Amino acid sequence: MRLLPFLLLFLSTGSAAQQYYAGKKTAIRFTDRSGEKIKEEEADLLIAVTKVNDTLFRKDVYKAYGPLEVSHSYKTNNLDELHGRTIEYKKNGLADQFGFYLNGQKEGEWLLVNDSGRIYKKQYFLQGKLTKTEEVQRPAMDSSKPLGDEFEAQFTGGFEAWRNYLQTNMNYPKKAIKLEITGTVTISFIVNKDGTVNYPFPYRSVYYYLDMEALRLIENSPAWKPAYQNNQPVASFFLQGISFKLSN
Repeated sequence: MRLLPFLLLFLSTGSAAQQYYAGKKTAIRFTDRSGEKIKEEEADLLIAVTKVNDTLFRKDVYKAYGPLEVSHSYKTNNLDELHGRTIEYKKNGLADQFGFYLNGQKEGEWLLVNDSGRIYKKQYFLQGKLTKTEEVQRPAMDSSKPLGDEFEAQFTGGFEAWRNYLQTNMNYPKKAIKLEITGTVTISFIVNKDGTVNYPFPYRSVYYYLDMEALRLIENSPAWKPAYQNNQPVASFFLQGISFKLSN
């Protein structure tokens, strides 16, 4: 569990759960690296543009048959000025850094991820200018603190209930089956104090259609048991892997 002192920007528009992926209308095109639209089988990139709401449009740039390269947010469907969350990815699909733009400039806290997937650095921006950098240390165990007053968020009913939910609700994308694409998608999201989930995104991406199915499963999941600290429910940052495997 990671509590949220460094993720308050996610909550700046309110903590009510809303969907960012599931059920949204998306326009997909296949292009080469220059942006020219070409046939899918010859494409380098899959570009998906989604209207999340009237003031939020997301552009996801994927390798045509591989993981995300970058996810940008904009205020209008002109996609001409960055505004909102951006996530940049390493070549293997793991998030590299993420944060927010405000009117085309980096703003607030940005988090940097190392090759093992750990957030290791924070950068702070004001109107596009870097103002401070902090190293993120691994949390140390505090032996003086009594045990039993902190609990990580978890799916209601535990592992068996989670496995049953996946088995009952997962729809393996037909395109991925045809191409025999498998892998584990890791989704980052917030478990709110009331157990609802919010602000998901691929923390480790595999392939567009697998990512979208993993995000749908997270956004449509029943309420989770929230994290507890000092015997009080708290919002927490959670990573959940969802594996896609094909039987022989």
